[in-house]
Amino acid sequence: MIIGRFFGWIFLAVTIVLLSGDVVMALGSANYNGLATADLWTFLWGKNPINVTNQLNAYISNLVNIVLLMPAWTVLGPVSILLLYICRPKKTMQRTLIIN
Repeated sequence: MIIGRFFGWIFLAVTIVLLSGDVVMALGSANYNGLATADLWTFLWGKNPINVTNQLNAYISNLVNIVLLMPAWTVLGPVSILLLYICRPKKTMQRTLIIN
């Protein structure tokens, strides 16, 4: 659970950095399209994700292509929040024994 929380916080920090970068570039004077998830995938793993989607069937390939064209922070943000929610510390109930 600690590893999941760690990665959740790391992903959330990266999401905030990506979001702030997109906001700053969007407010600039030049035309900026944003950092797509496919670009982040290529940067991290060095492979074009189009090669991965060619091996899937048509419906899943279209769905993956839609996700890859979304901004990177819209994909990484919900993943980080889901990880933080699933791996949150659980409260344990302590039962006391009452003897009359």
